[in-house]
Amino acid sequence: YYAAGPGDRFLQTAPIAFDASVFDIWGALANGAELVFYRERIPTAATLGAAIADHRITTLWLTPSVFNGIAAEDPRIFAGVRQLVLGGEPLSPHHVRLLYDAVPDITVINGYGPTENSDFTCCYRVPRDLAADALRIPVGHPIGGDELFIVDDDGRPVADGETGVLHIAGRRLTPGYHNRPELTEA
Repeated sequence: YYAAGPGDRFLQTAPIAFDASVFDIWGALANGAELVFYRERIPTAATLGAAIADHRITTLWLTPSVFNGIAAEDPRIFAGVRQLVLGGEPLSPHHVRLLYDAVPDITVINGYGPTENSDFTCCYRVPRDLAADALRIPVGHPIGGDELFIVDDDGRPVADGETGVLHIAGRRLTPGYHNRPELTEA
């Protein structure tokens, strides 16, 4: 769902205790890319823009709420970033459009997945020609051999267009939470 290799530079904005740091650290190091540590606690357009420019960052992961504020202030700070991965919250079509208008050569990837599945279960490359009337951006398709199922409260698949609960299956999923509320609560 993303490309990385020698010559790429990832900026680690996520604290080490946050599951997003898994993407930052291992996405870079397992692919021969460089990992640059972001020194500020909370990214701002000025500090993030300086880090991107100074370190020639090519890959960046942010939460949509952080991205939205920065894109609204100055989306041009992402110039030079080849791929921007956003996840952890619903993605705003309006803010993605602001970014694509300012930085047309960037790729935006919407990532979704619980911590128990090592950050991302599914991803969606947001098209540059995102429909003007789009209210939502999809979470995409499963990655890494995972499977997704939309089921009702009894665990039966729902029909297309019906509301249900997302169930994830695959070898990357941490086992042990189903019907064990004490683990879920912990």
